[in-house]
Amino acid sequence: MTLLITTIYSTATIVIRKNIAKHFFTISDENYQNVAYLNNKLVMFEKNSKWGIMDIQGKIVVKPTYERILLESEGMIPVKLKNKWGFIDIYGKVKIKPQFDNVTAFTDQLAAVCVNNRWGIIDKSGKYTIKPQYQDIIIHPNKMIQTKKYNKWGIIDEKGNQIIPYKYKEIQILNYKGVIVAKEKDSYKIISIKNKKESKENYSNFSLNIGKMLPVMRNNKWSILNLETLSEVFPLIYDEIWVHNEGWIELKKDKKLYIMFSDGKILDKTFKRDSVVVSSNKMISINQNNGVITLVNLDSRKTVDIKAHDITVFNNGFAAVKVRDKWGLIAENGKFVIKPKYDSIWIADKDIIVVYLNGKWGLAKINGETLTPLNYDLIGEVKDGYVAFLKNGKWGVMLKTGKILLKPKFDQITLHTKNYIFARQNDTWFLIVIKNNKKYFYRFKTFSVIRVNDNIWAYTTEKGMKVIILKK
Repeated sequence: MTLLITTIYSTATIVIRKNIAKHFFTISDENYQNVAYLNNKLVMFEKNSKWGIMDIQGKIVVKPTYERILLESEGMIPVKLKNKWGFIDIYGKVKIKPQFDNVTAFTDQLAAVCVNNRWGIIDKSGKYTIKPQYQDIIIHPNKMIQTKKYNKWGIIDEKGNQIIPYKYKEIQILNYKGVIVAKEKDSYKIISIKNKKESKENYSNFSLNIGKMLPVMRNNKWSILNLETLSEVFPLIYDEIWVHNEGWIELKKDKKLYIMFSDGKILDKTFKRDSVVVSSNKMISINQNNGVITLVNLDSRKTVDIKAHDITVFNNGFAAVKVRDKWGLIAENGKFVIKPKYDSIWIADKDIIVVYLNGKWGLAKINGETLTPLNYDLIGEVKDGYVAFLKNGKWGVMLKTGKILLKPKFDQITLHTKNYIFARQNDTWFLIVIKNNKKYFYRFKTFSVIRVNDNIWAYTTEKGMKVIILKK
């Protein structure tokens, strides 16, 4: 491939035919069938139907030897050779020779392995801690091991001692102090291994727990079970329960919606059942479709009512809100920092927003100060202070201050980091390096460019795929 580097200094364009690309990135001489993520410092590649590993400097760590390679876990990488599985370390050294029919990733220094349709457990030396004897094994954190025998599930410890007998159709280990949900016949029991207790009732359904609060159903109604005491802490009266990852639970009964926090306390204020709920890490927004939206702060548990008709998720302490047919911006206290005047708003970064009015897009600061005029057809990716924009059907890049970095002449733009941008013009791609206020263009023909990890990209060629290793 002929190397062509174009350097642009303000309005002057100079073409330099020197191999200066090596200062910014390297491109593999080899073509590969496939390139895939392994971890942040390694990628796997396929050549001649065999897989190998390279590091983020492009150094080959493992030559293409294996039939398959799976993701690294705890410094161990599963590899398949001659239809058998083993493990290598991140330096490519064989730690456990391929000898198993199947394997899982390591969890808490242990991995499950299968031989002749029976599963056992090995440590990182390859020594069996539990010999193959089970139909299936799932290793959970804290070395709680779920095993299947006689078509039933039970639980053992890392030495193979039975903790829960083999009598359950299903077992789910909850994220709370050794509590499990076990299904026997057609109902569920809640079992505390630590306290050696079972729930008094059987349940027809359950949801994910938030802390020690577990939603459970019986007789077609929902309640909340305290996982510490295994007792129901609320009456069995709720029609629906929705668990939110941010650490709260939405309860619905008759025409009402209730908010319950992770400690089991319920917000004093109630809402219409059909209210639209939007949740972020710290804030809940409840739109009752009556022109009023209630904000709930999950830390202080205080509420604020605002007059609005729609709201987005809070991001970096702000949310876009719609009043009638215009959008503005509020802070977590419910006060407007930008009055409703735009047709659309989205929060692009911690200090800038993208605004839309009368068919055109632009940039503004969080406080509403204008950064660019509203004269763009679309605002695309925003990353590391760079903003991709579309104008007259072509993409360019500007700084978040509004200063144009790349004029709009590209058909596609992909921002990687502050120093690297990928851009396509017709069937030609450019890797653009920004260094000391200079722009270096590396040109190559390809159908597509693919991000593998933070330092490695790949692009297609007629013969396969080449790897681009970016230098920090």
